[in-house]
Amino acid sequence: MRDFHEFYFENDIILVMKTEQTTATEVGNRLKIARDNLGLDIQTISHDLNMPVNVIEDIENGSIESNYKEIFAIVCRLSKPIHEIFKGFFKYNNRQMYFLRNKSDDTNNGEINEYVLDHIRYQEEMYKNIKFLSLVDELENTKQVKEILPTILEGRAKDICRRTHVHKLPINVYQIVANLGIVLTFETFPKSLHSLRGFSYKEGNFHVIVINKVHSVELQRFTAAHELHHLLYDSNTSPFSCGSFNESKVLERNAENFAAELLMPKNSIERLISYPKNVQYLTINLLAKHFNVSYQAAAIRLQKFGLIDSSREACTTRYRKKDKEKTMFLLENKLRYLEAVFGLETGIPELQINHNLLTHQLCGAYIFENSHARCWNCGLLLDKPSNTDMYLNNPYLQSASNLRSNKVLAVTQKNDVQLSLNLRIS
Repeated sequence: MRDFHEFYFENDIILVMKTEQTTATEVGNRLKIARDNLGLDIQTISHDLNMPVNVIEDIENGSIESNYKEIFAIVCRLSKPIHEIFKGFFKYNNRQMYFLRNKSDDTNNGEINEYVLDHIRYQEEMYKNIKFLSLVDELENTKQVKEILPTILEGRAKDICRRTHVHKLPINVYQIVANLGIVLTFETFPKSLHSLRGFSYKEGNFHVIVINKVHSVELQRFTAAHELHHLLYDSNTSPFSCGSFNESKVLERNAENFAAELLMPKNSIERLISYPKNVQYLTINLLAKHFNVSYQAAAIRLQKFGLIDSSREACTTRYRKKDKEKTMFLLENKLRYLEAVFGLETGIPELQINHNLLTHQLCGAYIFENSHARCWNCGLLLDKPSNTDMYLNNPYLQSASNLRSNKVLAVTQKNDVQLSLNLRIS
């Protein structure tokens, strides 16, 4: 028996045939197979996630509907995409079916859209009983498809920072997203979709940004800012999937330019670069450290202001290798000199060393703003998770390569504590 979804479009009925509906038992079995393939037993997963063994057993036996939060933690631990576990399980609404039908002409795009929509449906199920108080609705969306002027983007970036009370460098884009009431999470994608940086989606009061967890911290931060522009200022008639396959589109260029303005404010660059004639490859690397962006992003930003002739030349291997060696030498031996050159207000952690500053226990980044709940570097929670929220707020929401090598789980197993099975997200 096969399922048909009736979808009405311009008074015509479109029949979309789906494969046989995946059952909850099959989803649980896929999780068990994925765990077995990694050579992990239930006790190991239980210890790593601080999750009772009986909960994991129930999930693998098909108890899905009441355990979405717990399943998300397991999927993150197994480094499996949501789509790989839940393929064929979710039913899409009319808007999502329209998106899938109209965007699947290209093979690669079709595959991307299936991964995107399954993750969106999963997040909707997980958060469906949560009421978000969001500032997003106060910001007017536009249907602008032309190249946006830099001055407009600069104004938008300043407005967002003002609304969310985030100003200190490096800009904490994850705290901005949280303050706006937007769900942000990290997802594992297969190697065939490595170019997919992330995606965003909005429907009603539900807003979500999803970041590819295998990418570098700097690229993830830039992607989060990029997707934020889509949610706030673009006509969101369909999910925005962003990667190298569509980076030339006008909407994508606008989002990229906004991300650059948000993370590398023009006034900050002008204050740092007092002597444009002295801008060389060493300066670009230090600038990237200052704003916690990639070397390439910093080079492109400086080229836009006419401070360097060619970002492409600045990114060649021979210059970057030489520059890295010089940078590390200066950071280790000439901190006072650099502080004098770049000024006291700098985002470079090595120049802000203060024994009173705390560090994030998961990624080791300095905590510059005590009022923030999210780490500006890796995007995870700063506070030590409690037993009841460890399922979602665990290190496996971020790639291990983006966390320091000697990381430890924030919460250890406590045999004398009965964990609550009905979790709530605050």
